[in-house]
Amino acid sequence: MSPSNSILRLEGPRLGRYELLEHLATGGMAHIFLARDCETQQLVVIKKALQQVVRTPTLRRMFADEVRIASMLVHPNIVQVLNSEDVQNQSYYVMEYLDGIDALELINHEVERDRALPIAHAVNIAVAVADALEAAHRAIGPDGNPLHVVHRDVSPSNIHVGADGRVCLLDFGVARAELDERVSTGIGVIKGKLAYMAPEHLSGVADWRSDIYSLGVVLYEMSLGWQLFPTEGRSLQAIRERHVIPPSELDADYPRALETIVLRALSPDPEFRFQSAAEFADALRHFAAAEGLDLSSDCLAAFVSRAMGRAESAPFDEPEGDRFAEHEELQVFERPETVRGYAPGLAPVSSAPIPNRWPDRCRVDTEPGTLR
Repeated sequence: MSPSNSILRLEGPRLGRYELLEHLATGGMAHIFLARDCETQQLVVIKKALQQVVRTPTLRRMFADEVRIASMLVHPNIVQVLNSEDVQNQSYYVMEYLDGIDALELINHEVERDRALPIAHAVNIAVAVADALEAAHRAIGPDGNPLHVVHRDVSPSNIHVGADGRVCLLDFGVARAELDERVSTGIGVIKGKLAYMAPEHLSGVADWRSDIYSLGVVLYEMSLGWQLFPTEGRSLQAIRERHVIPPSELDADYPRALETIVLRALSPDPEFRFQSAAEFADALRHFAAAEGLDLSSDCLAAFVSRAMGRAESAPFDEPEGDRFAEHEELQVFERPETVRGYAPGLAPVSSAPIPNRWPDRCRVDTEPGTLR
């Protein structure tokens, strides 16, 4: 993320040892701030729970679980948690500051120029996210037992691509893990973004292979510049009945070996997908080696730096206050990943751009299955 002069700027209030510099965003559970550590003078990012969350025991416990999960995941491709506090009327955690843009902004940048991401960069990003998922899926808790983490929200806006070429998976806010002999978020509760959910996830059941499916959707979109599963104005049942158009039908020059990998990740049956994120990453690395693709961080960094010259001119949204819907068990934490140039039915749009900033939550009625 990159600071913007056009977003809400704060007059240096303090939160513990941190000076809040800018309000970056407000989500369904928390505000996100750019801040400075007054002891080290380093920039950091703070995720501070909304007052509605702090005042509601169940939601405060969910936020605490998010902090615990994120704190236990240490990997170069996962954003690192540096500190956390949960006292009286405030709860927050501190993450490393990452200089760069998210994958959604990268896709937008390329689609507005009537092209997709170069295959090498799309594969590079997907490999790094797969490595992050492998680390999360195999994470061990302090007691030595597997955490069985499932991210459940792998999507372009949760993938940060740094100006230094480092790729990081963000936001374990709707992740599921086994903590203290309980599940941090209930089995059967649909959480995530509809456009990136695996079929079984849409039915309320998700395991590590659901994350692999979601990453397959992201790779499809990055490498083609097409939105795979448009959700706007469609019922939940219609979204469940999704059809994957083979990449080669949209781009005759699409590498057949990569198409095979993508379609395997997108298999509707989890048993026919890659059975681990590591297996997915290995397949992509073998493809890259066979094609002579440069997966170096320097190559990706140069590409991101060029894109950031434009991306940094686009303002973040103004905060909309403490939005919070009722009926937690029926909610999908949703910001549809609508990309400029995408349109329902896989038809590119070259005229007015479609906004890519959306509300953080949508409610799903499981009967009769209408997305509102």
